[in-house]
Amino acid sequence: NEELDDIDFQEELRGWDVDERLFEPQFWETYHHRLRADCCLYDTYLWEDKNKFPMDITLIWPNKDKRIEKNMMMQWKELFSGKVNFVEVDGNHFYILLEKELILR
Repeated sequence: NEELDDIDFQEELRGWDVDERLFEPQFWETYHHRLRADCCLYDTYLWEDKNKFPMDITLIWPNKDKRIEKNMMMQWKELFSGKVNFVEVDGNHFYILLEKELILR
């Protein structure tokens, strides 16, 4: 992501189902640096702590996500020693912005 120009970076973001309004000049100017920094972190971060988190977790997987497959989500359970709940929801990567009631339960 670091080496992508703005046009290619926008296409990368579209693959994550971001809202098209993000690319309007007033929003793009405000958020594109933060988004690029986020994406670069995902590209380069290497987690080395092998201790499990001692807590329960609920994994929520949107079944219309273009990039994250169910088996990828299930790998998160390896990082927690507590109870792991798995919830499949109907939506894309950013369903959480639309389904606040699900999250508040």
